[in-house]
Amino acid sequence: MSRTVKDLRARIFSSTPRDRDAYHAEIEKRLAPGMTVLDVGCGKGRLNPFPWDRHPDVRVVGIDPDPEAEVNELIQEFHPMEPGKPWPVADGCIDLAVCRYVVEHVEDPDQFLGDVRRVLRPGGRFIFLTPSRYHPVMLASSMLPHGLHQAILSHTKRSAGNDVFPTFYRMNSKRDLRACAQRHGFAVELLVQRDFQASDYFDFNLVLFSLHLGAYYAGRFLRLDRQIGASLLGVFAKS
Repeated sequence: MSRTVKDLRARIFSSTPRDRDAYHAEIEKRLAPGMTVLDVGCGKGRLNPFPWDRHPDVRVVGIDPDPEAEVNELIQEFHPMEPGKPWPVADGCIDLAVCRYVVEHVEDPDQFLGDVRRVLRPGGRFIFLTPSRYHPVMLASSMLPHGLHQAILSHTKRSAGNDVFPTFYRMNSKRDLRACAQRHGFAVELLVQRDFQASDYFDFNLVLFSLHLGAYYAGRFLRLDRQIGASLLGVFAKS
């Protein structure tokens, strides 16, 4: 990240909530003592995770395809995921399933939501934050070779290169998400699309950041972010 861009971003967006702030707020609203939470794609707990340590009365189970995610100190229990196989979680034992920047990596949406529904108790919620496939940055990203995508994310310091998994964007529009929810018997409690802040994909270059910032403000002014905003935030409820 450019130091100049970092300073500009801090000043411009000092009072603007980030997408993860909105996501964390939805989790906070629904947490209750004694709950068992499933953190899908929990990672190693290093990239601005939800502060589970502030909720010692909540049990957090983590699953991730990366076995090294076992080092995550914010979870009490970890199970590695295997591609194409059911999640290593018992049926109906989870009160709240959450994931951030995972849905875009889902190759089989029906298998994924089928697992979400299977592990949730009746009345359980699934809360997620994911990019929209129709945001211009994501459209460009989806056309990039995987190696180049890794290099860009490394520049922005959003992730270490070996933590970047292939993206499919097969459940990354409001229309696709609603259709998947309906197929698996979920009630859609919340599904919003927004540009919370300008994307950090171009933070490594001042000129690119400035151009993107102009597009961000134009989209907010014209309310285009309701249709092509960068972030999709949703809450599905199991009936």
